[in-house]
Amino acid sequence: MRRALAAFCALLLRIFFRRIEVVGLHHVPDSGAVLFAGNHANGLLDPLMLLCLGPRPVSFLAKEPLFRMPLVGWFVRAFECLPVYRAQDGADPAKNRAMLGRARELLGRGNALALFPEGTSHSDPTLRPFKTGAARLALSARALGPDPVHLVPLFLYYESKETFRSRAVLAFGPPLTVPSVPVDAAGSPSREAASELTGQLRAAIESIAPTAESVEALFLAEQAERLLDVTSGMERQATGSLARRMSERRRLLDAYPRLLELEPERTARAVEQLAALAREFERRRIRIDAGAPEGRSEAGALLRQVLVLVPLAPLGAAGALLHAPAYYLIRWLAARYSGTETDVLATTKLVGGLLLFPLSWCVLSLALLPTFGSVGALAALGLGPLLGSSALVTLDVLGWFTLRRQHRSASRSLDFVELRARRELVGAELRSILELLGPNEGASTHPPR
Repeated sequence: MRRALAAFCALLLRIFFRRIEVVGLHHVPDSGAVLFAGNHANGLLDPLMLLCLGPRPVSFLAKEPLFRMPLVGWFVRAFECLPVYRAQDGADPAKNRAMLGRARELLGRGNALALFPEGTSHSDPTLRPFKTGAARLALSARALGPDPVHLVPLFLYYESKETFRSRAVLAFGPPLTVPSVPVDAAGSPSREAASELTGQLRAAIESIAPTAESVEALFLAEQAERLLDVTSGMERQATGSLARRMSERRRLLDAYPRLLELEPERTARAVEQLAALAREFERRRIRIDAGAPEGRSEAGALLRQVLVLVPLAPLGAAGALLHAPAYYLIRWLAARYSGTETDVLATTKLVGGLLLFPLSWCVLSLALLPTFGSVGALAALGLGPLLGSSALVTLDVLGWFTLRRQHRSASRSLDFVELRARRELVGAELRSILELLGPNEGASTHPPR
């Protein structure tokens, strides 16, 4: 049951996101006790990403009310989650002692467990304060068992988690060494030991996470990364990798405070120029890296898209018609009940897709039943996902053509020629400033594969 559910949820994630990159898999031990701990950007997407795309079967700590919900309760039990009892949910926190015992037992058998030290999901540009639960559990399991416990930091990065067909990254960092420390009669480590390991865990996650103190800083880091890429003179064969972009933005965010110490006025002036340039591109509704040379020939890229579009267009059109009612109903429900909270928007859309798209396939099956009988109706259940996949690919190709036409139109305008000249100057200045950090810190870095 677990494997079938994980496969179905993985399919759902691949539909919701255009591309999901998983990096750093070599950091995850193949065997032995593993405790995954990472940021918490979404209450549903985050556990699904690790459950379905992680390298090992994993159990989660989940708040107890979820176990009492009709559909969600079945879901969390199917994935062998452990209930956390919180006073704010009206539960008895004393029951957590038994839960922690089960968690330690699970790790003691060499299994994998995951939790989110921030406690609640959010859309902040930086990490929230960490609770010490992950560190205390890791230290307790290490002290009470003969085998080591691997504390693996992870970071989940969503290009736009509330947007259908955006991209996402699941990144694993090097595991932390969990020391063997004394524990009390209940198996709990000292507050000092838990705080120290929590600090190490936060630093490990921050080292792979493009976080900042404000949304504006994250936006400028993204614009700087794209600007440096387009003005570097290199072919852009790797720019499709969101993981690489995430790593570059982390590098730029780390470099900024050091550059302010070395060249405060020059750095501040360059950032102002970058912000003004980014606003100009945004006003024209084109990306700051528009008109960049591609790694492959433009004619070759165009031919590949045409070869995909021509045979799939009829199936894609049928798939779009079949799924359009559910798609627009999900959008309406998300806007009606989620407001502007991106975390809730993403969850609403994903749950809506989980329920309403299969319902569309059932409607198609029932519609064909009178004409084609039970065999045709069953075949239609398989035809629904095929039509949906064809529609997604068709829409992606049409989106590629639309973006290409917008960029070509913009690149022919006189003001874009002037804007591109400004872009080259700002890019050259940024590269010159980054060289002050030396060849290692100022050079481009790439995420582990």
